[in-house]
Amino acid sequence: MQPEIKDLINEIQESLVIAESKQKKAETLLDQLKTALQKESKEPEEFLTAFEVADKFRTSVQVIRNKTSKNILPFVKFGKKVLYPAKEIELLVLKDKYSAINY
Repeated sequence: MQPEIKDLINEIQESLVIAESKQKKAETLLDQLKTALQKESKEPEEFLTAFEVADKFRTSVQVIRNKTSKNILPFVKFGKKVLYPAKEIELLVLKDKYSAINY
């Protein structure tokens, strides 16, 4: 194998290790943030509708409903109404944005 190709492979491998490290650190920080928010939360929890969640993720309401039916998104049912805990959705949005930036 040519030295140039070996150098490129090594550089790619190093980049992947760095990206994985940043991903793990971001997940750890998000978990810490979630824990801190839960401890701090003495006020009543806020909830979002499917329309509001779709707006935050910049997707359709149908996609949100599909993810809800597959238990991908956290939700609470009040009778027939499905609502989403605002703080948990915000954390997912942050995590989604971070993933999009690095990959």
